[in-house]
Amino acid sequence: KLNIVLVGIGGSDIMEGNTTLTLALVWQLMRAYTLSLLSQLNRENCEAGTPLVESQIISWANSKLEEGGKNISIRNFQDKTNKTALPIIHLIDVMKPGVINFSIVKQGDKISGPDCLSNAK
Repeated sequence: KLNIVLVGIGGSDIMEGNTTLTLALVWQLMRAYTLSLLSQLNRENCEAGTPLVESQIISWANSKLEEGGKNISIRNFQDKTNKTALPIIHLIDVMKPGVINFSIVKQGDKISGPDCLSNAK
């Protein structure tokens, strides 16, 4: 059982091709899969049967960013900063310095939609 809660989405929404609601389902499936995978990989560090939760992942990411001297953090997976891709870019840079070409990364207070997409690529 995946424990996914989808309010206001029915099978007919997917059959009719409602893009927003279908993407909501896909996002929840990806999130459940990722949490499941991370829990399996982390079993030796957790108490038996204790699943890894979102707050632990956020805490780990923020601690890595802080250790790496990055001036960025996130509150949760829905944090608006995530759309800029900057938290992931900086996390990758902390974990493997030098692999990010920061000359092509768009940064600043107000990053446009196309710039966010460019960062994500």
